[in-house]
Amino acid sequence: MRPGNENGEGRSSGSENAGRKKRKRQDNADTTETLPQWDIPKTVREIPTSQTAMAGVFNDFAQTLAQWAQRATETASASEKQITELCDMASLNEVEELRKKNAELTVELQEFQSLKQANDKTMRRNAELIKDLATKTETLSLLQTLNDRTGNLLAEAKLNLSVQAKAKEALELENSALKYKLEQQGAISENLRVELREMTVAAETFKQKLFELQKEIQNYFSTTQTGITAFLANVVPTNPED
Repeated sequence: MRPGNENGEGRSSGSENAGRKKRKRQDNADTTETLPQWDIPKTVREIPTSQTAMAGVFNDFAQTLAQWAQRATETASASEKQITELCDMASLNEVEELRKKNAELTVELQEFQSLKQANDKTMRRNAELIKDLATKTETLSLLQTLNDRTGNLLAEAKLNLSVQAKAKEALELENSALKYKLEQQGAISENLRVELREMTVAAETFKQKLFELQKEIQNYFSTTQTGITAFLANVVPTNPED
């Protein structure tokens, strides 16, 4: 291409100097030198090549941005799926713990019912003994022994009932704590899902902006090439001998 600065000042100045020199040589008939000609076809061929290279660079850059946006979207989707799986796994583990606690409580209640049945049986037996001892004073010592034994059983039953009540209260407190923890984890999971949705929306917005930028770049190069073509049409002389 013909040398000159970006604004074309070198080309204009060189053309004017060449014109003045040519007119001076025509005025002075004593010289036969000719003015060096500018290779216009070569210059015209190089301009589209340069524009195509620039368009290729911008196209590569746009494709890279598109790949980044796609990766951001895939990362957001994978993170959302992983968080959902973790939340489901945590919920299943806590439900399993509750089931185990409830099973233990059921066993303890069954033991308490067995103890109560034994106590009821003992009470019925005592009633029968009292009825018999009312008519048989000789069995008073045996009745006293049986009553003492019944008192011991009742004391043990009361103690067991107290222990069962405390265990039940502790289990209820633990269940309440687990329920509160589940509610907190649910709130955290919901916040994470909201953030992931926002990230997805941001990625979609980025892709839309990138698409608009590509269209602007294409329009820019189309307009620029049209301007260059018009400029060259004005610069290239119609008659090289003028």
